[in-house]
Amino acid sequence: MDRDKEKLVLSLLEEKRFGALIDLLATLLPPDAAELISELPKEAQAVTFRLLGKDAAAEVFACLDPGTQENIIRGMGDAELSGLIEELFTDDAVDMLEEMPAGIVSRVLRLATKETRNAINLIMQYPEDSAAGIMTSEFIVLKENMRVPEAIDYIRATGADRETVYVAYATDAKRRLTGTVDLRDLLFSPEDRTVGE
Repeated sequence: MDRDKEKLVLSLLEEKRFGALIDLLATLLPPDAAELISELPKEAQAVTFRLLGKDAAAEVFACLDPGTQENIIRGMGDAELSGLIEELFTDDAVDMLEEMPAGIVSRVLRLATKETRNAINLIMQYPEDSAAGIMTSEFIVLKENMRVPEAIDYIRATGADRETVYVAYATDAKRRLTGTVDLRDLLFSPEDRTVGE
């Protein structure tokens, strides 16, 4: 990362010009913001991270190195950490927890909602480098008998919480996978067609 940017961030922090720092962080892509935060002194990392918008925080956190993640977690209150865990995609939370000391893992799991905790525990039971250990559990499942407008409405209603919406999985009445459907195909299909078609 650019040393000038790092100096600028430290200067803005020292001068308590948080609005200018928020504006600067908003111009960075998540990997670039993560790199910048990781290069800051430890005491500046947590403060800078807190200035990220709620939507950007989870994306940036997933890009941070484990040492910086641990430092930021140690500086968070329970409510703040709970909010972050709920914003992370499950596979990103699992990746982070695999690198953390046991005390942090138990704190994170204690603060996670039951649904999030169950999803994390499900993925963590698989070997780290197995397909099940690296895949996401946040995807769209559509019933094959749904009509196109119903499927699109369902994606709109649930897609914001999913890691990917570009491909949905079609299932039968017994929840068995019957195929996949691209969002593009749904958008350009006649309204009377079903997902299965």
